Amino acid sequence: MLCPLHGHGERLRWHEGRRRSGTEWHADPAVRFHASPTYVLRERHKNLIAGHDVLVDTLSGKAETHRLGHETAKTR
Repeated sequence: MLCPLHGHGERLRWHEGRRRSGTEWHADPAVRFHASPTYVLRERHKNLIAGHDVLVDTLSGKAETHRLGHETAKTR
């Protein structure tokens, strides 16, 4: 898939060769794109503007916190 980030445009490989897994991690902060179109940040707390340390400490080990890294991507 073509990287949807502004100023990019390179082709991204699918993780383990499967579209369902999303792309390989890319850019900084690390992001993985899915065909749905959504994206996932490797460091979930980066989706929030402030309070990263407090959030990480508070939610450590809580159920479903992995979803904090999921967002709906805007298409070009």
